[in-house]
Amino acid sequence: MKRSSKGRIPELVPIRYGRMMKTPFSFYRGAALNMAADLAHTPNAGITVQACGDCHLMNFGAFATPERRVIFDINDLDETLPAPWEWDVKRLAASFVLACRDNSFSEAQARDSVLSMVRSYREHMLEYAEMPALEIWYDSIDVEKVTKITRDEEAKKRMKKRLAKAQA
Repeated sequence: MKRSSKGRIPELVPIRYGRMMKTPFSFYRGAALNMAADLAHTPNAGITVQACGDCHLMNFGAFATPERRVIFDINDLDETLPAPWEWDVKRLAASFVLACRDNSFSEAQARDSVLSMVRSYREHMLEYAEMPALEIWYDSIDVEKVTKITRDEEAKKRMKKRLAKAQA
């Protein structure tokens, strides 16, 4: 943890540590370097990509493009690095489990959420394998479409409000 604080404003480091101590998920969010060190000793397929480096549930969100489209994507890439592709998937999957536990979901629900995420990842990679590079580059998850398929009415209202604000 001390190594990951190098280069940070010294007065803010104790605040960071205090926030990380609140829950296992909040610790996890601040411990990308720890996980990278752990994963460095695990088997991988030997395919290196420009990884997010801190791929967890809370580093995804909605934002407006210059064309005023609102998309859902990774919104925090300040720890990107060349790494095995599996690292981002493993970190994201673990974050789903921790977020579920933080929010009192059952272990079965946590497992289902991870399986759904991994299945979606696999299916999209299969699709992308057949697509030209430029088509992949311009592919995105449109928040308006996500809003339409959202079942939770309160979440749908929040999404519509944010969508309108981003497009204003």
